[in-house]
Amino acid sequence: MMPIGKRLSRVSWLRVLLAIACAMICLLAVADNDAVTPTPAQPVEEVTQPAQPQVSIMEELAAVNAAREQQDFKTVWERCRAILKAAEVRVGEPLSAREHFAVGLAHHYLVAQAFDQALRGGNLMPEDAEFAQSMREYIMAPLPDLLVVGQGQPITLEDYLAEGKTTIVDFYSEYCGPCVQIAPQLEALAAQRQDIRVVKVDINRPGMRGIDWQSPLAQQFALRSIPHFKVFGPQKQLIAEGDAAQALVMQWLGSMQ
Repeated sequence: MMPIGKRLSRVSWLRVLLAIACAMICLLAVADNDAVTPTPAQPVEEVTQPAQPQVSIMEELAAVNAAREQQDFKTVWERCRAILKAAEVRVGEPLSAREHFAVGLAHHYLVAQAFDQALRGGNLMPEDAEFAQSMREYIMAPLPDLLVVGQGQPITLEDYLAEGKTTIVDFYSEYCGPCVQIAPQLEALAAQRQDIRVVKVDINRPGMRGIDWQSPLAQQFALRSIPHFKVFGPQKQLIAEGDAAQALVMQWLGSMQ
């Protein structure tokens, strides 16, 4: 019988050695897996950022109005930017009508800032400079002491009260005889007295004939007769309403020269 070494060729020996080597590698791998206990994955701790206080659009609007009364436009512009930032973070969340008004007012006042910066920068064409100046002056002009607001829609009276002045609020309709009769006297009072502002609140919706008792504004203030007066003090506090307010108004009208 031929010895094994002579029956196997050199190639066959190489195949045998390769198979033995592969088998040894597999055994070593199994041994390593048995010896090492895998470490369970550790849960990743989530780092939570502290919640930022949410800016109130309505509080910022009140600050804008207060600064506007004082002609402090640096503060007005700062608060306007805060309003827009507060509205931006509420994307997808509906804003109220008053909040939309605040956003529009913020853009309005920031237009004045843009024109102001353009004028300060110089190098404008004469017609551009003239337009920028007229717009800046229009927006930044002091509020008049006779305002007409309302048109039957709900309002926030606090937006029209003058810090440091007495404010007379006159609810009226052009179809109210006594309202029409007293109107010129109220206008003269606002022009003569620097410490008084008159805010005329029209309760009629556009196109309505007759006194519009069913308007949202009339319903808001539960109006049953007009003219109806409210008087607010220099600190914007209500000091008289109805008959008491009318008596004060008639006293001031009677003291005019």
